[in-house]
Amino acid sequence: MAKDSSMEIFRLKWSRMIVYKLEDGPKNYTKLKDELKLSSKVLTSTLRALQKHNLIIRSVGDDRSTTYALTEKGRKIVKILHELNFLSEDK
Repeated sequence: MAKDSSMEIFRLKWSRMIVYKLEDGPKNYTKLKDELKLSSKVLTSTLRALQKHNLIIRSVGDDRSTTYALTEKGRKIVKILHELNFLSEDK
C-alpha cells in the first residue's frame, strides 16, 4: 500500500471512530470530543489527518463553531470499512 493512501490513515487509533461518528451527519468539535472522550490534542491531530486525506471537511459557522462532515470519498471509505468488518465477523 502506498504511503499516501487514504486507507493508511486508519492505522491511527481514532480515525475509524471519528468517521463512524460522522456517518450520521455533521458534528461539531465539542460534540465529537465529548462523545469520544478524547483529549483536544488527539482529536485535533486526527481530524487534521482525515482532512489532509480529503475524508472529512471542516466548516466554521457565523458563530465560530467548527463542524466536521464526511466528504463523498469519506462516505465511500466508511462503506468499505463496514464491509471489511462484516467479512471479518463472517468466519
